[in-house]
Amino acid sequence: MNKSFAWSARAILAAGLLFSAPAIAQATTELEVAEPPTIPAEAEAQVENDLVTDAIVLPAEDDESKRAWSLSAGLGMNVGQGTFMTAKNDTEWSDVVKSPDNAYDRVSVSLSVSGGYTVGDFNFGVNVGANQWLSEGGGSNAVQEFRLRDVSLDAGWSGYEFGETGIRFSPSVAATLPTSTASRFQTLLFDTSLSLGLSKTFFKKVTISYGLSGTTYFHRYTTPAFALDSPGIDNVLFRAGEMVSPTHVAVGDRNSQFALGNSLSVSVPIWSTLRFSASYGLHAYWAYAGENSNDDELTSELACVGRCAGQMSTGGLSLSYGINDWLSVRAGLSSAQPPKTADNKSFRFPFWNFTGAAANRSSFSLGVSGTL
Repeated sequence: MNKSFAWSARAILAAGLLFSAPAIAQATTELEVAEPPTIPAEAEAQVENDLVTDAIVLPAEDDESKRAWSLSAGLGMNVGQGTFMTAKNDTEWSDVVKSPDNAYDRVSVSLSVSGGYTVGDFNFGVNVGANQWLSEGGGSNAVQEFRLRDVSLDAGWSGYEFGETGIRFSPSVAATLPTSTASRFQTLLFDTSLSLGLSKTFFKKVTISYGLSGTTYFHRYTTPAFALDSPGIDNVLFRAGEMVSPTHVAVGDRNSQFALGNSLSVSVPIWSTLRFSASYGLHAYWAYAGENSNDDELTSELACVGRCAGQMSTGGLSLSYGINDWLSVRAGLSSAQPPKTADNKSFRFPFWNFTGAAANRSSFSLGVSGTL
């Protein structure tokens, strides 16, 4: 598989320069010891969808257009840090079984289209998009998978500025429709969120923003499930009581029911058309309450009981350049990983994953977007 750089446009968590990839990517060739999952599978998938959606297209940050409507499109690629490392076979069969060169490759292409409409101080938007995996790894359902993303709808108020403090308050609401394969597998009906933002510009240049968001997910079933008529009842492995309906069987962990997110970002213009941004986010998830206990001989002693919870941190650095009034490019790096290490003794560096490139928790991005 070709090891090309990944594009992505508009990454809230994106950052850095792509030519630094070989230097930053870890040189280790050891297979990483997998860490236990820290959040439910559904929540992790939703984080991935959110990152990709935010990373693709919105109108340019300095757009002063007075039109009531806007239309944006973005094309980009994203490449995971594992693409720059090679697997090593340390077993006694290393002379017989060769490790594949592309074992940790994660490369995808993204396309997104969004529309917006402004009425007075209120704005409304819709975003649709899709991902095409170029590497053999990365797809959840098939090699080199093509996947539609969830459709997102949002509405916001331009906000209120508190007198001479210069602090602007901006609320918004959003909803997600389950058009992606992952969301349908999780039996998501829709989710809805409320976001509150505070921002202030210092020295007429440096803008610091804080955001707080809460999300509620609505699922058909509390666990991921699939229809039995697809694989057939004889081809499904499940335990007694996991039939959630006569036609569906539950698999995997419980879905997330609630989420709470915090984000802090800073944006600095380097010159009139070049801007540097840095961001950090901390997200918490709570799964549906369950009645399971650890007295099942098939259940791990580490399995959580009741309402499971988990956290995910996101961080990124980026450079964006406005070519003209309607076209811009962006390059950067972004990371999405548990906030603490597997032994729970220290916090991870927020802008890069140093504990195993094979996990592909960090990625490089480069993309282009245009707005009419």
